[in-house]
Parts: sequence; structure tokens; C-alpha cells
Amino acid sequence: MLTKSPAPTNLLDRLTEGGLAWGEGTYARLAAPIGAATFALYILLTAVMAWFMPDANWDMLPYLAIAEEGSYRDVQALHDYAYGMVRGGVSAGDYKALI
Repeated sequence: MLTKSPAPTNLLDRLTEGGLAWGEGTYARLAAPIGAATFALYILLTAVMAWFMPDANWDMLPYLAIAEEGSYRDVQALHDYAYGMVRGGVSAGDYKALI
């Protein structure tokens, strides 16, 4: 059974109830815009990190090969293409670590 709470009698209870009611109403109005802004900020920060601090991982080699396997009939040509693209896109130290 749902019952209504008794009216708060002291100042702290009244302030707390008023603050919670204000917060609940504000959140109800702004939840979607705050969520969209937070998600957009997350995507922006992820893109900035990927652009300015790229991380070369070994899995980029098969990804490149799979993406271009329809363009190359010869396996060796596909291999040369994938490794050549990676060699041209990363530093010498990163390339050596990948190989």
C-alpha cells in the first residue's frame, strides 16, 4: 500500500525534500540532452586520441589484407600490399615491433 510521507517539520528535511524535488525535475527535463552531450564528448575524445596518439597493433595487418583481398588475386601481392601500407604508416620502431 502506498502512503504519502508526513510533511517535513524541520528545516533540514524541508530543504532536502525541496532539493531532491528540484533535482528530479531538472534531471527529467535534461536527461536526454545531457546524455547526448556526454556521448558526443566521449566520441570526440576517442577520435582525438586516435588521431594524435595512434596505437599500432598487430591486428591491423589482417584487417588490411581482408579489406583488400578482392583487389589482389595473388597472395604474395596482397601480403606485400598490407605490409607496405603498414610500413608507410607507422614509425620504424612500431613497424619492427609489429613484425
